[in-house]
Amino acid sequence: MNQGTETSRELESLIGDQADFQKWFAQAGPGLVLCDARSRRPLFANLMFQRIVGYSEVELRGMAIEELCHPAERSVERERYCQLVAGELHNYETRKRYLRKDGSVVSVRFTGSTVRGAEGTPELLLAIVLDDSAAEADRKLLMEREEQLELALRSSGAMNWCWVISDGDHYEAGEGYRQLYGFSETEPLTVSAWVERLHPADRERIQESLQSLIQSDERDEWRQEYQIQHPQLGTRWLWGLGRLYRDGQGRPERIVGVNLDVTERKQAELLREESARLLRVFVENAPVALAMFDADFRYLAVSHRWRADFVPGEQSVVGLKQSELCHTCFSQDPLQWRAKLERALAGEVVTFDSDRWTCRDGKSIWVRGELRPWQEPTGEVGGVVVFAEDFSELKELTDRLKESQVDLERRVSAQNRELLLLHRAISNLGEGVAIVGGSFDGNGPRFEFVNEALCRMTGYRQDELLGAPGSIFFGEQTNQNVEEMIARLEQGLSCGAELMYYRKNGSSFLGEVFLTPLTNDSGNYRQYVAIVRDVTERKQAELALRDREDRLRAIFDNAFNSIVTIDNSGVIVSVNPATEKMFGYAPEELLGRNVALLSPLSQDTHDGFLKRYRDTGEARLVGSSREVFARRKDGTIFPVDISVSANGRHGFTGIMRDISELRELQQHVLEVAADEQRRIGQELHDGTQQQLTGLGLYASTLEKVLAQAQEVVGQEGNVWQLNEQDWQRIQQTLARLSLGLGEANRQVRALSHGIMPVQIDAEGLVSALAELINQLNQETGVRCEFSCPTTVPVANNSVATHLYRIAQEAVNNALRHGKASHLRVSLRSLSDGIELEIRDNGVGMEVRRNATAGMPTGSSRLERREADTSRLESILGRGALKDDFQSERRPRGMGLKMMNYRANLLGGQLELVSSLGNGTILRCRIPGGVIE
Repeated sequence: MNQGTETSRELESLIGDQADFQKWFAQAGPGLVLCDARSRRPLFANLMFQRIVGYSEVELRGMAIEELCHPAERSVERERYCQLVAGELHNYETRKRYLRKDGSVVSVRFTGSTVRGAEGTPELLLAIVLDDSAAEADRKLLMEREEQLELALRSSGAMNWCWVISDGDHYEAGEGYRQLYGFSETEPLTVSAWVERLHPADRERIQESLQSLIQSDERDEWRQEYQIQHPQLGTRWLWGLGRLYRDGQGRPERIVGVNLDVTERKQAELLREESARLLRVFVENAPVALAMFDADFRYLAVSHRWRADFVPGEQSVVGLKQSELCHTCFSQDPLQWRAKLERALAGEVVTFDSDRWTCRDGKSIWVRGELRPWQEPTGEVGGVVVFAEDFSELKELTDRLKESQVDLERRVSAQNRELLLLHRAISNLGEGVAIVGGSFDGNGPRFEFVNEALCRMTGYRQDELLGAPGSIFFGEQTNQNVEEMIARLEQGLSCGAELMYYRKNGSSFLGEVFLTPLTNDSGNYRQYVAIVRDVTERKQAELALRDREDRLRAIFDNAFNSIVTIDNSGVIVSVNPATEKMFGYAPEELLGRNVALLSPLSQDTHDGFLKRYRDTGEARLVGSSREVFARRKDGTIFPVDISVSANGRHGFTGIMRDISELRELQQHVLEVAADEQRRIGQELHDGTQQQLTGLGLYASTLEKVLAQAQEVVGQEGNVWQLNEQDWQRIQQTLARLSLGLGEANRQVRALSHGIMPVQIDAEGLVSALAELINQLNQETGVRCEFSCPTTVPVANNSVATHLYRIAQEAVNNALRHGKASHLRVSLRSLSDGIELEIRDNGVGMEVRRNATAGMPTGSSRLERREADTSRLESILGRGALKDDFQSERRPRGMGLKMMNYRANLLGGQLELVSSLGNGTILRCRIPGGVIE
């Protein structure tokens, strides 16, 4: 009883007014405990400390303060308490683990100091305890969010700006904005200067849109795409997004927005539109009649010449079968034509030189041409291309010529006038006409007649050709079809071919020749009529057209984005291979189906869009790029960026780009920003604010002690006197204030170091990596090496920070998931850049993926994991690691994605080599131009 009374009196002498002390003690935010210096048993413990350890104040009084520590730390804590009592330490701060009453472990931040009595001997131990478990996890998460937000903003290329409307003409902008618009460093940023940068074609429109936004009571978002005139780069395309903020009275206060350079995308769009337009113009205005059909004989493309010659009056035939037209234009023998089509579909080039077709008006014409198969990317024949020419006039003339020749042989002496007329007609034909006679022995038959057209075509005079052999026009490139023609002529059969002819001056041209044998009175074939046409230009046009089609098909088939062509009814006409990858449909599942199959919208909605466009010409998607939702074969809905162009009157072409990953990244960035704000607030509340609260208490104690000073009259005036005990309390309080201010300063430095871990100097990266490896060797027990054989200066702090974060993430994976016992980090110079390599001897990538899922849940494993995590976090930085129990907040593989993303931002490459049981090697190569 006497001892308790004595202790109580000592406490009153040390802490002053007990009621004030208990009120302050109980309401303090951190956990507070006051222990007897000799027994180290708690005398007072506030509610916060009781919640942290799970014991009541009565229970705590029966145990020494070090008994709350984890068994592995009790001996160390007992030594420190003894040092405090002995005066070797005035106070100390540490992070430790407490065993709660229920057996669980809690991480705390502990600050201990002594309270000395009148004689200066330690009487009490005062401890401030903060629960650090949740705060540590939040700090790690928020650090990662901060890094991810910084990466996302830099990777997007967006330049931010802010215009405070009340400031008038001036506004502010972020880094890179001046370079985007071409403003110099000394040139002030004003709205007027920005307007002057706008392209004259867009200036009035953009000004009106901003003015409309400010005057509107409903809209608060500004979204425009426009051109600027860059002083050095010329015309550039920008995309602008802004948001209007209003004050409490609803008046416009400021506009905050971003700009993004979309010049390359805009130029690509204009180039695609121009290429498509040129292709349509070229095909439609081809000087020959040509049409492209699929395997069902459905029109895929057709020229103006074809429609004019064979389907007059039809507005559009693309997408229709020939049998669906109101008339037929093909052979009067359908079975014969079908046989030709089947031969072409089998891969054969089928030529027809004399086929009678019937037009819509009932007129019969004679056509010649060929059916040439075209192939799908798989190598299968997808249909045929038909080249046709109406040679009815020539056919009629040739027939009349044959009749005239027969009549001439029968009535040569009596019909001289008719022979002269026929001779005059042949002489004036546009095609070259010749009559040759004799056998094919030696140099072959000789010319007996040539018309003026053939002379003009070959450059020879008539007297030079008459009597000359027909081979006078032949040369090295004349093909072997001559032998086949001779065999047919000797059998009395007509024939035709394309031969290379040589003029008198040595130049050549491609000639289309038709030969017909003439019989004499005895029935022998000794004369032949030849009709020659120069088809060089036509052949070149055909070859150029085929080459153009092949190149466009290659572009279409190898495009990364999905390209879908539909007709005016919304039926899919063609798709490229990228469409199959994006939507999961095979081409045959899409062709002929309505495009609504690829959209979550109903078919009636799509048909309504098409009908409105046909009826009014009002376009919502045509000619612009928009973000919509699409639907895959498995039913999943995903966002796409789509641009639609009208194919004249024949339908529409849509180009779609999957932007799912972009949207996921944007959502991730928003979450990172929100988490970062919470982290900073929590960090300041649990750390710096609590430290300042304790400093305030010390200041209050100092104020109370000074208030007890007595005024004494002296020879030189009144002075204030303090007793020895009060003077010692002032000295102790000032010492604690100094230590507390130092701790607050340390916390601020730690927070700033987490934001910018690499110093801005040429050797900052090498120093930071060396420090990282040195701390790993000291704290983790894992053998770690750092190698930098030559000087590797990285002047760009952004590049150095990204490389440091890549190394930090790789080290985290190797130690935490790879279970590595040896780790090596190398930084070296290359001829064209630098290379960062992290090599470990861990379990490999496959085991690493499943390591967390199979982790035991026993308390001993949990304690080891928390100890390892604490050591790694102290080395790798807050936020470098994430607790396994909260891993669902971070998408699987996000660490590797972020490393790859950082490398891509620097224009580099990330290489990962891993196999089961053989560890992992990660290399990051950065080009030399980036590090300057």
